[in-house]
Amino acid sequence: MPIKDSGMMAFVAAWASKAVPMDIWVGLKAQTVSYTYDDNQPINPLIEEFLPSFSYADGTTFDPATGYQLGATKLAGDCLFLKQSSGFSVMDSKCNKLKGFICQWASKYF
Repeated sequence: MPIKDSGMMAFVAAWASKAVPMDIWVGLKAQTVSYTYDDNQPINPLIEEFLPSFSYADGTTFDPATGYQLGATKLAGDCLFLKQSSGFSVMDSKCNKLKGFICQWASKYF
């Protein structure tokens, strides 16, 4: 479930404490690789640059400069999740451990 504002964050934290028995996955950080050829570099003219890009759990783009950051002070790890044992505060980690998730039902009639 994408948590894009403080109201949704408050709802998820209150509801999840009774319904989800584990940490909850929020989103991930992907990297885009940019390659530039520079003739002025005699030893290694191919310059490789890694550009981080964030996305919400629904796949929409997250901009750290303008988006709601869930109270996080730093978004450094590959996966972002709400840690159950710390009151569902935002944490980051590698994407190698099982996390719970919350689905947002989307009706075709609404």
